[in-house]
Amino acid sequence: KTFPATLKEKSLVVVVFYLSWDARSAAFLASCSEASLALKDDTTNSSPLARVACDDWPDVCQLNNVTSYPTTKAYRDGKFLKDYRGMLETTALVNFIRLLQLPAPVELKTLEDVTSFKEGLMSTGGTNTAVLGLMGADNQEEVGTFTSVAQELQGNFLLGLVQDKELAAEVCSSYGCTVPAVVLLKRDDPYQPFKLFPGKLAHKPSVLNFVRLTSLPVFPELTPQ
Repeated sequence: KTFPATLKEKSLVVVVFYLSWDARSAAFLASCSEASLALKDDTTNSSPLARVACDDWPDVCQLNNVTSYPTTKAYRDGKFLKDYRGMLETTALVNFIRLLQLPAPVELKTLEDVTSFKEGLMSTGGTNTAVLGLMGADNQEEVGTFTSVAQELQGNFLLGLVQDKELAAEVCSSYGCTVPAVVLLKRDDPYQPFKLFPGKLAHKPSVLNFVRLTSLPVFPELTPQ
């Protein structure tokens, strides 16, 4: 099969570009094999992971702007989506792909959807950070910004969007906010379990910066490992 044909076989394909003689590539390929088993679709018996040996197919790697090894790239509907910049190990790669398999943002239509989202069920264990966009039908500019942020952060964070003003207000009552609002939830941070975005919701760079910085633990724990 050709590389473009393989990319079009599935809506999401994550490709590992490697060198067969490279030690880092070999170590990561072992993690990729474990990740592939964890991500295998029982119905189709296939995984979204694929690999390309750049010493055998240098033209393919050059066309995909691969300059270091191993490099992992995600493709959606045959087109480049984003690079994987996480740790070269199984769990991080699996979480990245599982988050890419979810909508960005996840649409939350009921209180049950919101509860499930907050408890982490919809993220399939992929992240301990979730971001809620609480908006109404008259907040289209803010909805557009939040959707763009969700698409840019897909694979790293889980973002959910409420577009029903009554439901958004009900959820807001738990956090002391008013619609429209963005709330970042941290399930692993007892010192700051949530934080409200304080800026202008229609300003995308500010929202992106807020999510990236606020997701960090306020009082991180250091361990021997």
